[in-house]
Amino acid sequence: MVEECRLGFIVDFLSHATIVGFMGGAATVVCLQQLKAILGLEHFTHEADLVSVMRSVFTQTHEVTTTSSTLSLLFFHFHISCLIFYPPTTLFTHTIISTPSIHLPP
Repeated sequence: MVEECRLGFIVDFLSHATIVGFMGGAATVVCLQQLKAILGLEHFTHEADLVSVMRSVFTQTHEVTTTSSTLSLLFFHFHISCLIFYPPTTLFTHTIISTPSIHLPP
C-alpha cells in the first residue's frame, strides 16, 4: 500500500537510530516466535513480549521434542560454520533490490 501511494519518502525523515531500533525489535519478535518451532512445542503463547514467551517456554519444558531441537541446533551450527569458513562477499551484502521506476511522459 505504501508503495502504491508513493509514501516511501516518509522513511527519509526518520533517523537512522529509529529505523535500526524498529528493525531490531521486529527481528527480536520473529526470533522469539521461532522458539515454538525450534523446541517443537505444541501450545505456545500468542503474545509477542519477552516475558510471555519465556514463561511459555519454561512452563512447557516437558513437551520439548529432541528431534526438532537437534535438527535446529545442527542447522544453526551448519549456518554459523558456513559464515565463518565462507564469509559473504560485498557483492551479496550490499545488493539493493529495487523495483524499476515508471516514468510517464509529460
